[in-house]
Amino acid sequence: MNTVFTTTTGGGASARRHDFDALRAIAMLLGIALHAGLAFAPIPWLAMNDETSPAIGTFIEVLHGFRLPLFFIMSGFFSAMLLRRRGVAGFLVHRWRRIALPLLLGSVTLIPVMWGVIIGGHALQAVYPAPARERVIPEETEASIWRAAAEGDLEAVKRLLDSGAPVDRPDSRFFTLPLAWAATGDHAEVVELLLECGADPNQRMGDDNTPMHTACFFGASESALLMLGAGGDLNISNRHGETPIEAMRHDAGVVTFISNLLAVEVSFERVEAGRSEIRSLLDTDLVTGAASHTILDGIMDVVRGEVFMHLWFLWHLCWLAGGLVLVQLLLRLLPWRSLPDVFVSTPICLLGIVPLTALTQSWQANFGPDTSAALIPASHVLLHYSVFFAVGVLMYHSTRAADRRGRTWWVYLPIAAFACYLALQILHAPDFVRGLGLPRQAHAWLGPLMQSIFVWTASFGFIGLARSVLSRSNARIRYISDSSYWLYVAHLPVVVMGQFALAYVSIPPAVEFVILTIAAALVLLLSYQWFVRYTWIGCLLNGRRAHPKRSGAALLSDDRHASSPMSGTQPTIQG
Repeated sequence: MNTVFTTTTGGGASARRHDFDALRAIAMLLGIALHAGLAFAPIPWLAMNDETSPAIGTFIEVLHGFRLPLFFIMSGFFSAMLLRRRGVAGFLVHRWRRIALPLLLGSVTLIPVMWGVIIGGHALQAVYPAPARERVIPEETEASIWRAAAEGDLEAVKRLLDSGAPVDRPDSRFFTLPLAWAATGDHAEVVELLLECGADPNQRMGDDNTPMHTACFFGASESALLMLGAGGDLNISNRHGETPIEAMRHDAGVVTFISNLLAVEVSFERVEAGRSEIRSLLDTDLVTGAASHTILDGIMDVVRGEVFMHLWFLWHLCWLAGGLVLVQLLLRLLPWRSLPDVFVSTPICLLGIVPLTALTQSWQANFGPDTSAALIPASHVLLHYSVFFAVGVLMYHSTRAADRRGRTWWVYLPIAAFACYLALQILHAPDFVRGLGLPRQAHAWLGPLMQSIFVWTASFGFIGLARSVLSRSNARIRYISDSSYWLYVAHLPVVVMGQFALAYVSIPPAVEFVILTIAAALVLLLSYQWFVRYTWIGCLLNGRRAHPKRSGAALLSDDRHASSPMSGTQPTIQG
């Protein structure tokens, strides 16, 4: 996606934005490393390695914390450029060709391939288990309350509770509460003890699930009955709009997949029997009503399902492009067309945008933004990214502010590192807040605030660093930038296949991570050069290019006229 972006400065000169183009590409390519590392991090993933590395987990959290917000800032900048150059109609046509159409094609090609890789990988491991694979629940300590609850060890849970173990804290790997861990195996005595000690069956966990969701999903009938008696809510919805009753619709494939992720032994026959008992405990009208909406539920499952997988960012860009057009049309009705530079000039703008994204970050479940790959994006995710996109738009319309952005990157990046450290400590070590002399409840606002400071200072710092070192034209960087769109949209099947293959290799996780990242990048680069760059796929993603063998001048014009999916330049049709 090698596009030379230009903006007009106050003096009328045209300055190429090699730095912004390269930075956007780097943000995309870092996604390959992020997904490659997920198999070796203590985080739920499609193809997990039993031997994990906390260092890789921290690397992924940090990377996830700023990568996509930075990408959406760049996308907002280039979208504003494109809208000004082409007008509303031209902008919408360009977005259709470069974003919506690749998303549609990827949804019927890459995503089915991805599902085939996942199903095939798990089927292979079921027939040919990886050597020395141990089904464990790695947690903070060997004697954790989460492990004890999952194993139904009542005496261990009592001992841990007496020593001060929390009942209201989810584990750091799966963000699951002790009460929910006990429900996975329907350990009723442990569930009863935890409820007596103050566990809340309606407390939110990852994806806004509750322990009540877990009990119904796994058919834990005794646990569900105990939770209902303690005030368990059957009407509360998770992030995908699913109630505990609706969680009982999932089939054996989903149950097996989730149990494999959690590393718990579950018999689907036991799950089905338990679900039948739960249904018998519920009000007849409630069960009948749920059954009578099977078709509607099926439609909503599709609407709320993770249909776009890693291509969800393109779908969000479609929504944001539509929002930008709407704002542009509304501005025509107003007497003023732009905001004063003070609203986008650093560091003054941080006084407004840091509290704003601290608020939207507080709605996210984990460190950094959540992911929403549904047909109807989660509102809190779309709103969070909208703020970064809007700042990018304002940067374009305030050229002086954009040119000054991040000049003091050597100040921003150390601040970002310190804020990131504080945010991680607050998230993973709740006692850290007490050590600061603050009440424990302070982590609810202090954590999002530190994350917001981290993401903005990191973004402005990297923008300034890129402007310092990447402002000049460089053929190699242009080539990588040009290839980044294809590399990202095509990388996930390659990466996951590599993760399944490496499960059969006994080498340190850090070494596997490096090997997988480099190998996947090389395979994808070769596929780009051989099958994409000068083909209809490359034309779709970046605009048509003349093959250098067909035109001696093509090599020069190739870099000058390429069109990025985030750019505002006009591709030149050659040959």
